[in-house]
Amino acid sequence: MKSTSLFLIFLISLSLIINHSLAKSNFIKKCCTTTSYPKLCYYTLSPYEPEIKNNPKNLATKALTVALTTARSTNQAMVRLSKHRGLTPKEASALTDCTMAVSNSEAQLQRSIQEMSRPSSSAEKAVQASDVQTWTSTALTYAGTCMECFSGNDMNGNVKLIVRRQIDRLTQFTSIALALVNNSYGTRTKGHHHEHP
Repeated sequence: MKSTSLFLIFLISLSLIINHSLAKSNFIKKCCTTTSYPKLCYYTLSPYEPEIKNNPKNLATKALTVALTTARSTNQAMVRLSKHRGLTPKEASALTDCTMAVSNSEAQLQRSIQEMSRPSSSAEKAVQASDVQTWTSTALTYAGTCMECFSGNDMNGNVKLIVRRQIDRLTQFTSIALALVNNSYGTRTKGHHHEHP
């Protein structure tokens, strides 16, 4: 009888743990449907469930952090690529402009993270929301600007393909972050989707 009771307690506890875990997982999945890349969003952010704790602000902040990390790695990749021999003058110039654009994107994402981590009163919330949304949107625009540097048929080569792969990744994560920022402040607009030439 005692062993049966212990087994029932174990099953109930296990059920509660599973339900709690599913609730956290469903929260992230539901929030990710507000983005232009729901699968990538969920795959990327679900490992951080313990930190996010069903909190929209925590989720948005984590998405911004992922975007910032991506911006930094993209910037490093652009710098390495710019040092390769065999670049045409146009490619070298485009990489310089692209690196600057990515650096600007990185700076805007950093500002957004810092602002979101700052406690705000009810009166300040609207201003904070506007600032974070503007900076994150600007970061997305800067990332898109990079590919504009490679417009033109004479730029269709391996360098452009490598850059596009890096920038697509950055724009996707920044778009996800913007959508989740909007969601955390009560705005349901999805992050912008950029088409590159």
